[in-house]
This record gives sequence, C-alpha cells and structure tokens, in this order.
Amino acid sequence: MKKPLYLILALSCICIPFAHDAAEDKVVLDSTFADYDGNSINLTGDVTVAHDLGIIKAQKVSLLPSTQSDAEKRHIHSLSMSGEVKVDLADGGQLTCNRASIDYATRLGQFFDSEEHPYVMYVENRCNKPGVCTPITLKSHHMAIQIDKERSSQETDNYRYISSITADQNVSINYNDYILATADLATYQRRPSEDAEEQSSLPGLIFLRSNDDAHSCHVSNSHGASIDSNLICIDTHKRQILFARPQGTFEVKGHEHPISFSANNLTWDEPNHVITLCDQVVITQEGLGTINADEKVQFFQTSLDGILQLNAITSTGKTSFAYNDAEGHTHTLTCHGSAKVDQLKLTTVMESPKNSQNLVSEDLQILFQDDLGEILADKLTVYYTVQNGLLKASKVVLQGHVCVLNRGVIDPVKTKAFFEYALADTIEYFPDSQEMNMSAEGKKRVLFFDRVNNLQVSAPSLKVKRDHTTNQESIQGSGDVRFSFVKRELEEMEKRFPNLIKKGQTDHATKS
Repeated sequence: MKKPLYLILALSCICIPFAHDAAEDKVVLDSTFADYDGNSINLTGDVTVAHDLGIIKAQKVSLLPSTQSDAEKRHIHSLSMSGEVKVDLADGGQLTCNRASIDYATRLGQFFDSEEHPYVMYVENRCNKPGVCTPITLKSHHMAIQIDKERSSQETDNYRYISSITADQNVSINYNDYILATADLATYQRRPSEDAEEQSSLPGLIFLRSNDDAHSCHVSNSHGASIDSNLICIDTHKRQILFARPQGTFEVKGHEHPISFSANNLTWDEPNHVITLCDQVVITQEGLGTINADEKVQFFQTSLDGILQLNAITSTGKTSFAYNDAEGHTHTLTCHGSAKVDQLKLTTVMESPKNSQNLVSEDLQILFQDDLGEILADKLTVYYTVQNGLLKASKVVLQGHVCVLNRGVIDPVKTKAFFEYALADTIEYFPDSQEMNMSAEGKKRVLFFDRVNNLQVSAPSLKVKRDHTTNQESIQGSGDVRFSFVKRELEEMEKRFPNLIKKGQTDHATKS
C-alpha cells in the first residue's frame, strides 16, 4: 500500500531500524511517496536519503535490506537510484548522474549516464587554506566508487567515506579551471588527513591511464601547453601533476615556434608555475636548437597580467645544446654543471662544477664544438636576438682557462687535424662575422700558436677574423706583442697541449 510522506517523521518508523552495519548508523529518508512491501522501500518524488556518507537526492530510490539473517535484515544491503541523481558527500565533493546503485555488502557503487544525462560527473572544490581553492571536475560515461571506513578524531566511532572513484569511459578532467586532461581510465584515490575537518574535501591522488601503448593521456591548458603521457598523476594536496614518459610542447610568448620536449618523468608544480623534466631530457625550439640533458631541466613561468609566460629554462648535470646557423652548420655546447636559458634576457649561461679547491677540472669544462674546431672554458654566456620570430645566437662569451683548437677550415666530418691553438682568460665570439676577440687578465697574456707556419704569438689581446670571401684568417695583436714564447709560456702551452711544439721549433723561445 502506497503512503504519501510529506515529513521526515512520517518515515521514522521505517527508516530508523535500518543501518549500514553493526554500528547501527541511522538513515533518514524523505520523499513525496513511499511503498514498503516488507522486503524493500521504494521512494519516489524528490527523494532525499541522509546518512554518514552524505546526502543522496533522486526522483526514485529503492532500499533493499540484507536477507542473510534476522539480525542482518536491519542492515541496508543496497540502494538503487534513478532520475536526477545527486550525491553530496559529507567529506566534500558531489556526484551527479541519471542512474546509480550502491551495494553496502561489497561497499561498491556504480554510476551510469543516459541520453538525458550524457555524463557522470564528480565535482569538488578543495581549499587547502582560506582563499586558496582548487576546483576539480571529473567526467565520464561511467564511474565506480569504493566505500571505506576511517576512525574519527575522537577515536570512538568509524565513519564512511568514498576512498576511490574510478572512471573508465571517455574520461576528462578539468583541474583548477586551468588544465584539461583526457584519458581512457581515471582513478581518484581519496584519503583522510589530519586536517581534513579544515578542508572542503579529502586530499588524494588522481591517476590517469591509457588502455595501451598506442594511445596516451593528454593534458592541455589555455596558455599553449600540450602534453601526452601513458600515465599521469594529479596530487590534489600538493597541487602537483606527475607524468611518465611525457612528450609535448609549450608555447612561448613572443616567439613563432613552440618548445618541444620529451623525458622519462615530468613534474608540474602548478601553484609555483615550475615544470621539471627528469632523466633523458630532450628539448627543441627552432632558433634555440636542441637541449639534451641526462639529469634535470626546469621550466620557470611568471604571471604577467594574469597570463603565464616562460621566464627561464635551467638544467643540472651533463647538458648539451646544439643549434644550426644560417648556413646550416651545427654548433654544440656541452656543460657538466649548471645551465640557464633566460627567455626574457635572451641569454644562455653555463657554469662548470668546481671541486673542493674551487677549481674546475679540465675534463669537466664547458666544451664548444663546430666544424671549425673546439673551445673549452669554465663559464659560457650566449646572447640571442629575435629575427623574424626566430632566436639567433649573436654573441658567445667564454671565460676562465679558455682553450682554443682550430682546424682553420670548415670540416663537418672533423677528420682534419687542428693547426691553431690558443690560451686566454676570455673570448668573445660573433657567429655572423666569425670574429673572435681573445684577452687575458692583469699581467697575463694570450698565447697563440700556428702549428703549420710555426707562428708563436704572445700578447695582452688578440683578434682573429675570417674573411667570408677568401675564407682566410687574419690575426691582429694589441699592446706588447711578441712572436715567440718565453719559457714559462712554452711550458703552459705544452701542459695544455702535450707534444704540440716540437723540439726544433722551440729554439727561438726566450727565457722568462
């Protein structure tokens, strides 16, 4: 017999005996109509079911008690809901769909879509502290939940909460109204924390996965970031996103071409606008070239008028930079210490690691290589200009124990022997004009040796310039120029370039 129920009290005689488990938790029911046949309660019309998990609202709800024993009959076995289903969780968050069921025996729930309600949606707005909130919207055609227990802060009762939400059909996530992610499968593992009462929802981890290697999860944002990965993890407490084997691109304001990258791991620190790539990192940008890093590369972004833009790229560990000039010749930089590409200042700065004596080992110096030869130094700075939307290296400055080995001619296969050698404290190199200015600090001198012509030059500074027409070099010294090495200078050259100067070529060397 159907009975109209307009007040919660009208159903108290039916709802009070039901509990989820032996804890005898009360369930409060409210609806427009109800039918109780001794086995189940069928509620219709603006139904509300309130219990410790949260508040369920739907147009139709059926409650089925347990049939295992007389004692268990007082426990709710399952709930079936349909029509504008909405579940407001007691610990924060909301689930909406067209049809759902919860089995309290297995502590599992199923949520389904329909033509009228094409997606199951889970929405929450996490607030770690006042004024700092992170909205999350998870959508899928189907979701499953796992219900668990946790001891309350008073340690006298257990309370129920949804420990995990699994979405497995056409999954999408809107994170912080900033990042959009799509995947084949998503699992939200929610965990109580000590300060859960001060937060709007439980902290947790959202795992996004692809079904196979042929597909990948995808993340994008409104600022031009696009990342593909087989596995993505969103930490809602730390507000970080982790990627496994990511590949993607970043748009750079003011530059025509984006930055492309790949790595074994990526961490996106969303509140601090820092992206960290780790292990086997490869980064490319037309004009900038290609970066290969064994250890770590970080992208730093800044917010300008509410718009994020790339500020700098840094790396640690062995890192190589390769770029091509206008004629297609490749120039490569290798650094074993720290490096920074400043997108605002349009510079790249590299520094070699130092030992306990604050010195740089020769095998850990920065190495600059191209078809003409090699240059080693303790520190290097590259200055760029933007031409037609492309970055172009305009000046290279090398500092500290600078060593030059020059072939004298362009040799892409690098089979020709070096015939020019030089030592200096600082070198300025201009790629367009192929002009090189070498200088020494204090009373020290630049040392230059032409092995083919047996030419020795010692001077406070030297300028080497290549004629583009004749492909010949001219060398110009400044200050007190000598055309022979003193003994100390000869020993210095021999130490850096063993067996460079033959015995017969040292007869005119003067004593120091």
